[in-house]
Amino acid sequence: TERRGLDAARIMVDLTDTTASEGGGNSASHRVVQDPEGFCTAINEMVLSHATQNFYDGLGNSYGRICTLARDHQVRLQSGFVTVACAVKVVEGIAAMLDPSICFYDLLLFLIAQGQIRRTFHRQTQTVGPRDPGSSTPARQHQQQSPSP
Repeated sequence: TERRGLDAARIMVDLTDTTASEGGGNSASHRVVQDPEGFCTAINEMVLSHATQNFYDGLGNSYGRICTLARDHQVRLQSGFVTVACAVKVVEGIAAMLDPSICFYDLLLFLIAQGQIRRTFHRQTQTVGPRDPGSSTPARQHQQQSPSP
């Protein structure tokens, strides 16, 4: 399994930079990442160390380390990222216990792609307009096609 700690850390740094450039009216949105390469290196080392360790043995320590690194380097942790990362590790552990031969990440990539397709489809249908209940056409089109009384 490919471990991409550097990529994940760079995304966290980039999201912090993006948030800071957009503003937001509070001091947390104006932070500047301190030593981004140091942060990325530390996250990558932690990810690589878990390739040889049982993740669940050090779960609490790992989250503590991530939070400490984020604080020390002024990196904003996205709550969705933290939630998804924890959920993925839990599901990975369950899958490994049930069937050690399962290729979890191939299945995960499929599910992510499927979710992205659904989100894209949902966004496209939302831009067309609200739908008339029980109809497959947008309400505006349905109203235009109805004969006048």
